Amino acid sequence: QHSITANKLKAKTNNSSIDADLHLQYSSFKSLKDSMPFLIMNLDMGNVRIKNSDILYFNPQLIKQPFFKDKTNITTISGLVTGRVNNLKGKNLVIKTGNNTIVKTDFSISGLPEVKTAFFNFPHLKMTSGKRDIEMMAGPSIPKSIELPANINMQIVFKGSTKSFASTMGLNSSFGDAHLIATIDQKENFTSKVSMNGFDLSRLLKDTTICGPITLTALANGQGFDIKTIKARINA
Repeated sequence: QHSITANKLKAKTNNSSIDADLHLQYSSFKSLKDSMPFLIMNLDMGNVRIKNSDILYFNPQLIKQPFFKDKTNITTISGLVTGRVNNLKGKNLVIKTGNNTIVKTDFSISGLPEVKTAFFNFPHLKMTSGKRDIEMMAGPSIPKSIELPANINMQIVFKGSTKSFASTMGLNSSFGDAHLIATIDQKENFTSKVSMNGFDLSRLLKDTTICGPITLTALANGQGFDIKTIKARINA
């Protein structure tokens, strides 16, 4: 009446498999939709393996999304997710998909399911990917004016919401290395520091007449994101 528990859950199709422990707790099953933020979850994923074709079987409309164009793609997930939906915590989460994309992280997220106002904390997110997988996931949203590196390794720290946050990112790629520190507040005041070491900007912008590899350090402080009204001071 108030919970669902499945211990040592094992489910398998020809293409997908689930090996996990699951516990959901709620005030009543009837009011579950209206009280989703207060749903308590304890999900221990030993090994979840899902093929795109199986997801499309249940939701064919997803074929419109670039990620699901490849029906043979397999995604595996492992890790622990606990807490209320409006205050979730994740530990040892590992996601593998595409040709060589791997994401490893712990996290805490408060305020879901409202993504725009939720608060995210990723203290040490590591991601390995590359051109082929990013094109598969992002599709037409990638500008045609840029070329993606064949290989990308990122280490990210992110704390805040989609509009106000503090973040650092270290990037190693086949185009070169870069490091970014950025903070943005609710009033669109921002500070940032960017450093590049031998980064081949001409390959990124598909224009070999611009320059070769660049080594750069730049500091920026300002306010606003509208190109017509932005105010900023940049030292490079």
